[in-house]
Amino acid sequence: MGSESTLMSSLGELWACPKCGAKFATKDQWHSCGQVTLGYWIDKLGPRGTALYNQFEQMIAACGEYHVAAAKTRIAFMGRVRFATITSISERGMTWSFALPYALELTGSRRWWQAGMFTG
Repeated sequence: MGSESTLMSSLGELWACPKCGAKFATKDQWHSCGQVTLGYWIDKLGPRGTALYNQFEQMIAACGEYHVAAAKTRIAFMGRVRFATITSISERGMTWSFALPYALELTGSRRWWQAGMFTG
């Protein structure tokens, strides 16, 4: 697991920042041009944190094509948009979120909520 270069051929190419190489669904997307890699996160993890990450990424991979977009504050998983994010991971556990157009039936999670969507 941990393939930062996984591109989604069936979803079309993502725009890559010419400065830092970060990939986005929208051309010229604002970002901070950080040089953080997935290795930045993985290198800090012990065995349990690594296992949590690997299991999470395996779950994401089972859903279809994706790209791992690491940043200083999170690890995002992208299709055409960022649909899953890890914001904290350690030997104690992991904080993650999904942004999907439908509800998930989740068990074993501490809490969850469904956010509404509005159209202008």
